[in-house]
Amino acid sequence: MAAEKALKTYIQENTHDVFGEEIRWVGKNLPGEDSRLSPDFIGYDANGNLVIVEVKIVYPRTSSPRNQYARARESVGQILHYAAACAEEGLNAEHLCDFGEEAVRDAVKNVRFFIVTETLHYALEKMCHFLSAYGLNICYIAVDCV
Repeated sequence: MAAEKALKTYIQENTHDVFGEEIRWVGKNLPGEDSRLSPDFIGYDANGNLVIVEVKIVYPRTSSPRNQYARARESVGQILHYAAACAEEGLNAEHLCDFGEEAVRDAVKNVRFFIVTETLHYALEKMCHFLSAYGLNICYIAVDCV
């Protein structure tokens, strides 16, 4: 999709403008993660925190309102998938059977998740706010550049 590619290029070329800080991009694959579903960007911030970014065009030209909400839900689902992968990687063997709330929070506490879209999508913003309120370090950013 041309619009998503343009948004990704904009993010790479304007990292500080988009995120308010520089991020050192390192790749697209999570450790031990299935490569068929990988984040659009993986990097590290100045404090050494892992940064995972999912980019979505939620308002494609041919999309119906129903499909727009499906894209928003898909974005959140992907971020949760990445968070689970990070948690699983961060949990040592003695904690694998205790996949409880505290163990998961400890495993992902230094991971920052971002969903970036081409325009503001209120439902997506509300979902990210909800997840943030329950401890996931997630931020939704709407970038008007495409």
